[in-house]
Amino acid sequence: MAEASALFDPAAKRPFGHGMNGLKFSRGVANNLRRRHGVSFSFKGASAMGETHQRQYTRVKTCNLISYTCIDAQGTMINQGMGQALDISQNGLLLESGCPIESEYIALMSADPDDRLVNIVGKVAYTRRSRTGRYKIGIRFTGSHEENVRFATSLIKTFHYRRTKRAADTATGARAPGAE
Repeated sequence: MAEASALFDPAAKRPFGHGMNGLKFSRGVANNLRRRHGVSFSFKGASAMGETHQRQYTRVKTCNLISYTCIDAQGTMINQGMGQALDISQNGLLLESGCPIESEYIALMSADPDDRLVNIVGKVAYTRRSRTGRYKIGIRFTGSHEENVRFATSLIKTFHYRRTKRAADTATGARAPGAE
């Protein structure tokens, strides 16, 4: 992972690209993700269960392994850990982790289907403990429009690629390495 200081602008006391917002997946990108990868979208507002969502943009259910580095306001690395992205939109994601995140900023990293690393810096919006004892962390991306969309698209494609590959392997009787 890149050095925390390389992802952070200490003089500005915020990550590079902070303040970029108003990002939306274009209709073409959304339709392409839906058609090619079977992505389903949910929108801000009331759900069927009556709960309201705080997200401004569409969210996509996912299940990606994420490595994270917690960063303070001066750009100093506080700690590192692993978590799972539960859903993602073009300006943030919901991360589940066994540890609470108490830093202001967080650098996220994951691998795409070709095992290339993708990363983004975000601002921690909240950390809540769930009934299971794990923590749900809301993160708002602070990268540029292109960085945010690239990271979100990469996670969505990776999730659907691996899910499709796993289903195909199961259908053909292929076993995971090390499986008996």
